[in-house]
Amino acid sequence: MPMMLESARLTLHTTGGLERIARTASWTSPLLALPSDVLLVNNVTWDARLPEGATVSVQARSCARPDCSHEAWLPFTPSRATVLYPGRFLQLRVELTSNGVIEPELRR
Repeated sequence: MPMMLESARLTLHTTGGLERIARTASWTSPLLALPSDVLLVNNVTWDARLPEGATVSVQARSCARPDCSHEAWLPFTPSRATVLYPGRFLQLRVELTSNGVIEPELRR
């Protein structure tokens, strides 16, 4: 069953220092309960604005019970399949890094 995260925007700002933008930001989704076990993610795509010195990393983990905290995060690579531990719960994490001046943006 295809799932799509419609949008997420992460921007972290700092105060009182030289940097206007934090160098790191992350977002972790709540657990997504699926109708059956997920074994493979065929394709993942995202649209990001990445100024020089910025990166985006999208990861996932799956588990059989509604607590994935002990499972390892596996990185997604755009347009490539990712094999996951069989489980009907899925969790996503996005990590952004910046150069401290211009923030990256994950548009969708």
